[in-house]
Amino acid sequence: MTIASQLVLAAEQVANIDETKQLLRQAINGIGGGLSADDPFRRYAGELLRDQSTLRLDFDQGVYGVGSHPYVRDDSLTFGDLITFSRSTGGGRFDQFGLYEWVAADVPRIDHDPATLGSSTDTVTLGYGIKTINTNYEYPVGESVVVSYDASNYMIGKVLGSSATAVTLNVVTVVGSGTYSAWSLIVRKGLLVEESRTNLLPTSKPITYGFGGATKEDAVGISGSIGSAVKVTQVGTGAEYSNLTISVSTTTTYTVSVYVAKQANAYSARISIGLLSAPAASVYRADLRLNPTNGSLFRASGLAPATVSDAGDWWRVTATIVPDGTIATMQLYVEASSARTPGQYNTFDAFQIESGTFPTSYIPTAGAAVTRAVDLSSRTLGSEYNPDAGTLIVKAKAAAIGDTIATLGALSITADSLSEKTYAATYSTSNPATELELNPNATFADVRYIPRVLTSEELEAITQ
Repeated sequence: MTIASQLVLAAEQVANIDETKQLLRQAINGIGGGLSADDPFRRYAGELLRDQSTLRLDFDQGVYGVGSHPYVRDDSLTFGDLITFSRSTGGGRFDQFGLYEWVAADVPRIDHDPATLGSSTDTVTLGYGIKTINTNYEYPVGESVVVSYDASNYMIGKVLGSSATAVTLNVVTVVGSGTYSAWSLIVRKGLLVEESRTNLLPTSKPITYGFGGATKEDAVGISGSIGSAVKVTQVGTGAEYSNLTISVSTTTTYTVSVYVAKQANAYSARISIGLLSAPAASVYRADLRLNPTNGSLFRASGLAPATVSDAGDWWRVTATIVPDGTIATMQLYVEASSARTPGQYNTFDAFQIESGTFPTSYIPTAGAAVTRAVDLSSRTLGSEYNPDAGTLIVKAKAAAIGDTIATLGALSITADSLSEKTYAATYSTSNPATELELNPNATFADVRYIPRVLTSEELEAITQ
């Protein structure tokens, strides 16, 4: 049996993954182990290669490090130690409890996936290493999960294994201390970086709109607070609707979005989005029916692209409307009961109309349109950077295909997928960069820089 094979077998018997990786990378250096397709280290290649980075921006685990050599990298640093970040206004995100919040200007937005919110009543002590926690959500292997008692006491780790009743994590970040028995669990998506957008609706709270003769009640919204959302109940058999219209450019594409609460009763909500008086069957309109139980979306008429996304206790319905060159009024028409059946109801929150071909995070308004400024995020390079050869690795979920989501001097990474993906780019000639820029529009899970050109086998291992 080769030395490499013995090391792999030993690794499988070692519980603490961080210690195992340290031993493996030292062994690889010592024996000159390769990473070809038939190498026994193959299954460890991606993690091992990331550990050869001199710059580590691990946003989804909250680990930040830099060093002039990969094995002297200081991983005890903070976001602020390594990243220059600014945004001249506030911005929205989902927090570690799956609730929407508006954070202050210049505060980085670490976003979370509200559709993955779970809970646990296990008695667990905050700490590093391998932890198995009983929970009610099955988390994908490799995702980063935050386990929180409150905003001051939590831990973050990668999923090693999961079932419908439990998850096993390797915890690498701990904030606070203590032993608790009431936990929230959620996938931590990473750093949200967006372009500037404006919610053109003067008031985004549905409670302020008419809905005809329907009954309206304050309801708990996406922020977890009562008052922004409205529960609308059909009273009669006629059209009891809210009809919002605003003036728009005749040459600009707009995206419109509405949050609808999940519920057990499959009372179909009607959401009609489009240019006012545009033909019903045109690309300028989408007349939709949402089943709030399962999120299925039925198109009654219109050809405008429309989607529904899972937002935890809510569905977010979006439609993108292209200009027709003549109509200058955008319409958002909402009915709680598409069947117009008395007693049927739905709950709505967070109305938004924004200029652009895809939706961005919700921007609350109360009396006038509100603009969220662009996120500016960069790293000023130091001794970690090799201007003559290197590899940039970016794990991110882009909002639009074709956007350049990261730049390093003359090197750039362009999104070619709307799913989370690991991208890698290399250079082998002079590239005298001074900054690494993380550009809109993407959520960055992990960014690494390795001061050498990875081989094709290594690139395959790290991006698979």
